[in-house]
Amino acid sequence: MGMAYTFVDEMLKTGKVQKDVENLVPCLRLVHAALAIHADANNLNNDFSANYLVKERIIGKFVKYINNNRVVPAHGLGSKEADIGLFLCFIQHV
Repeated sequence: MGMAYTFVDEMLKTGKVQKDVENLVPCLRLVHAALAIHADANNLNNDFSANYLVKERIIGKFVKYINNNRVVPAHGLGSKEADIGLFLCFIQHV
């Protein structure tokens, strides 16, 4: 995500995009997450009994902006949410 914002900042500084684009770029961040894997020291085969996705708690409404199977905004988004979805589709390819 940081690389995408750096790219947008560089485009604004060099004048390769119009300044009003800055108002269209949403301020987003990624959720902090990690994969926790239980490892038993007595387990010589390295068989893992369980894996857990540990992530920060999302307070408020969760919005899915992009479908998993296509790089287009999800259906049923409001206009502001659809703009965020388009931005997220864009940064996947920067």
